[in-house]
Amino acid sequence: MGGLGSGNWLPRDRKQTVEESLTVSISDLRRSGRHSGQLNWSIRESGQVHSLTWLVTGSRLIFLDGNHRDGFDLCVTPVNFGGHRWWIICTCGRRVGTVHLPVRGDSTRFACRTCHDLSYRSSQDAHKQERLFRQMKRLVESYELQEQFRG
Repeated sequence: MGGLGSGNWLPRDRKQTVEESLTVSISDLRRSGRHSGQLNWSIRESGQVHSLTWLVTGSRLIFLDGNHRDGFDLCVTPVNFGGHRWWIICTCGRRVGTVHLPVRGDSTRFACRTCHDLSYRSSQDAHKQERLFRQMKRLVESYELQEQFRG
């Protein structure tokens, strides 16, 4: 199940990717060393520029934007050899390191990639390689068949 050539991945079936979305990572926010700030993105394909104000109050992360306001609970887990790791609790209840806002479509809320049904661009590239392999195999088989009739 799920082997080479499985599935029907035509271009119209392509999911929106994480790379095409606005992404906020808890590690980036923690690295800033502040409890509030502004994030800015520019989308290469469309040239759109987006900005978002964020604020951490207690164990709550709040995104403020002209269009909407999103809030997420934060939690901490211990890591091996001491220390701790911060997580964002998505609205679905998952503990995630990043939340996304798809640029295409009608979504106006940040959520985890599972909630938005996002995939990674690299997983879609894998299907391109499978198609190329199948095409090459057909060419080789066609060539071998022609050689049998000539010989």
